[in-house]
Amino acid sequence: MENKSKNSKNDYQIDAKDREILNLLSKNGREKLTSLAKKIGLSIDPTKKRMQKLVDSGIITNFTIQTNVSKLGLGYGVHVYLKLKSTSGEEFEKLITYLKNHFRIIDVFSVIGNFDLSLVVLGKDSEEIDSTLKEIRQKFSNVINEWNAVTVSKIHKLEEYKY
Repeated sequence: MENKSKNSKNDYQIDAKDREILNLLSKNGREKLTSLAKKIGLSIDPTKKRMQKLVDSGIITNFTIQTNVSKLGLGYGVHVYLKLKSTSGEEFEKLITYLKNHFRIIDVFSVIGNFDLSLVVLGKDSEEIDSTLKEIRQKFSNVINEWNAVTVSKIHKLEEYKY
């Protein structure tokens, strides 16, 4: 019996071929349809229909790229963990909106554990990162209780999913 996953939006059940498509697209979102079809052992039409079902069901939400940020002069990355005084209310929403719109913050996650939020901040150097972090701490001192920052020294794996 094949293991199937359900998506609550349309209860679309993915199978091994769908997982192959997802894995191939996670490696290369610009993979040509003909190449995908050949790699998963189907013709173009069924492959295209499967991809459309994955999009329509909400399993695939975006086709994107991975950027080599060091080539853009943003070779310095910091993961920041925030413990908040409150995780609800107007001030919390202002913080989230601010973080989501900040040009140096590339990821914002609500997390479960010792901290409430996890951020990834990129900058050209430690001074730029420090300036960004001070700005956030000062602007939201009434919301932020605790703070922990970890500098990324080397990326070993980035956004590679095995479904």
